[in-house]
Amino acid sequence: MTVQILGEYKNRTEYRLLKDFCDCQTVQINSLKNGVLVLPGVLLSKLDKQQLDLLNTWLEDNKNQLILTPSWTEMNLKEILYSSVDIKISRIEDNYQGISVGFMIKTTAKNVVFQQNGKKFGIHYRKNTGTGLITVVTLPLLDYKMIQLEDKLKCLFNSLL
Repeated sequence: MTVQILGEYKNRTEYRLLKDFCDCQTVQINSLKNGVLVLPGVLLSKLDKQQLDLLNTWLEDNKNQLILTPSWTEMNLKEILYSSVDIKISRIEDNYQGISVGFMIKTTAKNVVFQQNGKKFGIHYRKNTGTGLITVVTLPLLDYKMIQLEDKLKCLFNSLL
């Protein structure tokens, strides 16, 4: 499977590691194609209003999936993704199946992908049945410091697609 990455951030460590997991296509935010876009969550705060509008318009197509991965900063994705549901990213020191985790997700979204002891570390969310899938993950799946767990992280990442 081919996933899209934003060209202006193509040299980020997360994207370099992602290239070991799957085929990547570099795109600009104003020329996104149908499919999957992987975006480190911290970059959402770097996008201007016009870029966020383009991203949200792209997410209106149910063939599209946005996968938001670490790195994170504390934020509520509700305003950024024009959601009716709070999706709060909050700092925490924990682990998930031996993987150190620095953030968790506080939300009422029902489709939980990764959860342990009542703490959510990954969710799928659709604004409605006709829109694209938003996947939010706080597990450091693309963290070079976790390279010793590469096979496990690749398997977890592929489960999101």
